[in-house]
Amino acid sequence: MKINTENFKLLTLLVLGGVLLSGCVGQEGAEEPQPPEPELTKDFLTYENPTHGIRIKYPKDWTMQEGFMGTVVVFLSPKADASDVFQENLNVGVEDLSGVSITLDEYTELTIDQMGQFITDFTVIESGKTTLAGNPAYKIVYTGSQAQYSIKWMQIWAIKDDKAYLITYTAETDSFSDFLEIVEAMISSFEFM
Repeated sequence: MKINTENFKLLTLLVLGGVLLSGCVGQEGAEEPQPPEPELTKDFLTYENPTHGIRIKYPKDWTMQEGFMGTVVVFLSPKADASDVFQENLNVGVEDLSGVSITLDEYTELTIDQMGQFITDFTVIESGKTTLAGNPAYKIVYTGSQAQYSIKWMQIWAIKDDKAYLITYTAETDSFSDFLEIVEAMISSFEFM
C-alpha cells in the first residue's frame, strides 16, 4: 500500500473529526440502513454540496453548519432543554485520495488503527462491510471516552472516484438510540451527485 504521511495526517484528522465533534455544544455482515419511512422524512430538508458532489436529507429541527472542524457539514440535534450541553450530531467528511493507492480494506485498517490510538477506552461494538449510496462501504459502531463524556459513535465510509466519504454519528452512550432511527434515515438518503 502506498500512502504518504501528509495524506495519512489528513486521514487522521477526518477520522477524528467525529471524535472532536462529540463535544459539540450549541460487525461482519452488518446490515445497511433501511430506506427511510415516508412519515419519518416528510419534514426533512435537503442539503447539497456540488463542490463535493453530495446530497443528504436532515430533519428541519436540526442545525446545519458547513465546514465545522474540517468536515463538509455537521448536523446538530436539538437540545432537550436548557441544561443539555451535549448535542448528538451527524457529520460528513470528504478526503481527497488523489495520488494515493489505497483500497477500502486498507483504508479501513488505517482508520480503525487511528481510532484505537486516539480514543480513550476504544471498544468496537460491531463492524463489517455494507454499502453507502450503492457503493461498497464499511460500517463500525464503537464506544470510548472523551473528557467527562462516555461516547458512542457509528461511522460509515466509502471510497469513490479517488475520494473517501465518511459519515459519523456521535452521541452520549445513553442517548445513542434516541436518534438512531433519524440518523439511519439520513444515511439512507445520502447520495453522490
